Amino acid sequence: MYINELTIETNAKIDNDIIDEFNCLLATFYKNGQTEKPTLECYVSTNFIKGYITTLEKNSLDKKYRSEWTNKQLKKVEKLCSSKLQIKIVGTSIINSLGSCKCIKQDFLILYTHLFDNSSSVICGTCFNPIPLYKLNLGQETLHQILGWQDNYKSCDTLQLQSVVGEKWATKQMTEHNSQLSKQGIEICSKIKSKTGISTYYYLFNYRRIKLEKDKERNCPSCYNSWLLDKPLNRLFDFKCDNCELVSSLTSNGY
Repeated sequence: MYINELTIETNAKIDNDIIDEFNCLLATFYKNGQTEKPTLECYVSTNFIKGYITTLEKNSLDKKYRSEWTNKQLKKVEKLCSSKLQIKIVGTSIINSLGSCKCIKQDFLILYTHLFDNSSSVICGTCFNPIPLYKLNLGQETLHQILGWQDNYKSCDTLQLQSVVGEKWATKQMTEHNSQLSKQGIEICSKIKSKTGISTYYYLFNYRRIKLEKDKERNCPSCYNSWLLDKPLNRLFDFKCDNCELVSSLTSNGY
């Protein structure tokens, strides 16, 4: 991922209104799928504001990818500051450094994330790299639903990793195909498939205390057909049901 420096100079007094509008601009880039979380530290000086955000591609912030709301907010900030926003890449992130999908055609997509993943939660089933959300032409509503699900999933992952409050509940949300979290994600997968024409699979977390040989015998939790793969996909996905469009992995808590 690339670290972008956004700078805007201003001759006006930098007050809370300008700072709030600048932060709102950064938020619109994120809500449009052009930037990844987390937004890095922003700071102000006597005559400029700087913000740092990460992107999957060098040109992720280009005008051609911006939404109507981003353009409106950008004009608002530039009018307040009486200057133009300057954007430059200052480096690359060591997190999620594999890059983004460059495939001309994806065999399938997977909706997948975890607590420490800061990139797009839609990954390519061919190269298994994240796909910039703005390249999928999903529309604002679906984009916001994906980002909302991603936050919900990471909240559940936080609870299960900390193992103090809500661990069992959070684990069930990520593990069971009919949990509220999974239903939200599966519905999003259906919308992505409808808009892109590409089958989109939902990932089910697996942390059962079970023998690995027993885990391999499990069938798809939705249709109960066999879904164990002969060879793992990307060394991560051991199960794949083409009927229900679900993927999963062997338990990491097995013995």
